[in-house]
Amino acid sequence: MASKRICRDNPFFDDLPEQKLDPAFLREQLQIGGTVIGILPGSRTQEVQRNFITQLRAAQTIHQAHPETRFLVACFKESQQKICEEMRRAFPALPIEMFVHKTPEIIDLSKA
Repeated sequence: MASKRICRDNPFFDDLPEQKLDPAFLREQLQIGGTVIGILPGSRTQEVQRNFITQLRAAQTIHQAHPETRFLVACFKESQQKICEEMRRAFPALPIEMFVHKTPEIIDLSKA
């Protein structure tokens, strides 16, 4: 029997129900508190370079309106995390953390 596709554009989301989440990471993030918003800049370097600055601007606007929010960035690989860290320097007051290989956990924790 073929698996049912949930998301036509990104098969990653089809695999989410079978993903094993890191319970220690989830506990640690829940203990921090605040409303978590996940940022997924993309799995391709071009996407990250093109999209992340816009996502940071949106995060800044959200945080100004809702200071209890914090942002977790799901980086696909370490080289992309470095790109994101460079762009993030323009937003020093933004409560944002970046992680590699934690996309399922970040999606699970996120309110948006």
